[in-house]
Amino acid sequence: NGNQPACVSLCPTGALGFEERITPYCNKSTLGFTKAQLQPAIRMVPLRKKNQLPAAVVSSMQKATMPEEFTAKNASKIKLRKEWSLALFTFLIACMFGVFAQSYMGDHRVNMWAYIVTGSFGIALSTMHLGQKLRAWRAVLNVKSSWLSREIFFFSLFFFASSVYLYSPKAWLGAVALIMGLATVFSVDMVYRVTVNSSKAILHSAHISLTALFFAGLLLHNPYVVFPILLLKLGLFVHRKYPTLRNMKMNQAIVNGARIDFLLTIPVILWLFNATYFYEFSLLSILLGEVIDRIDFYRELDVITPPKQMEFDVKDQISTLH
Repeated sequence: NGNQPACVSLCPTGALGFEERITPYCNKSTLGFTKAQLQPAIRMVPLRKKNQLPAAVVSSMQKATMPEEFTAKNASKIKLRKEWSLALFTFLIACMFGVFAQSYMGDHRVNMWAYIVTGSFGIALSTMHLGQKLRAWRAVLNVKSSWLSREIFFFSLFFFASSVYLYSPKAWLGAVALIMGLATVFSVDMVYRVTVNSSKAILHSAHISLTALFFAGLLLHNPYVVFPILLLKLGLFVHRKYPTLRNMKMNQAIVNGARIDFLLTIPVILWLFNATYFYEFSLLSILLGEVIDRIDFYRELDVITPPKQMEFDVKDQISTLH
């Protein structure tokens, strides 16, 4: 009947009641509280004036720097050697989307059995990081609230619908598979929204949604799709790497140069010299460049934890005091 339980109504402090409140306070005032905008939210009240840092302490912070031991303890928890199966799985999703788009919208039909084997291999890769692999099916139970569950859910639908289309082509089924594929690549990128990267950029050149559309445009020989995404990828890559150019190590510079060479320089050279098998070699070169960028994406990822957030907050405060 909309009434509160007796314990809630009789509590003299109101501590047992639940209600939504609009408050001017925000979590930004408290060091270490993550800003990932995840629910449930916790209202953090700023320190009272008598509990704030004395002026002398604030003055001493103007010359402060981040202790090395503090940064070392907050090392990234995402390692490529542990996440390689997910990196390969998500990259396979982009490749499968491009290949299916070519089969659905182009004049070339991919081999059905090769496609099914590739998709099955991707599913096997996605379960390798799980502790209880036989319970992988439970990932779809949280599809209403989890982007990871949506990724698995939409990929399953995409893989099933696209495989059936390759066996018995029907226009409506191909359209459904294409929509499920778009939902899959979007969900893959949304899974990492609670992580941070070194550039703190919202859009990354290695995002699977961009890569999937890029591959689709390449296989369909559609310059109106390829060139805008190519320029966007190059712009995002240069914007991300330029601030670190002065402190970049030699091996990092070689890898970054190879990324640009595989994506742009080698295809242009092959085109200028009218090389035999220009399209095949250019596609292979671009594929290698995308692999490098995806690996770099995982190397830059970091999970937002309270200690890591505190490190960011202290750095921001020190930079504003200088």
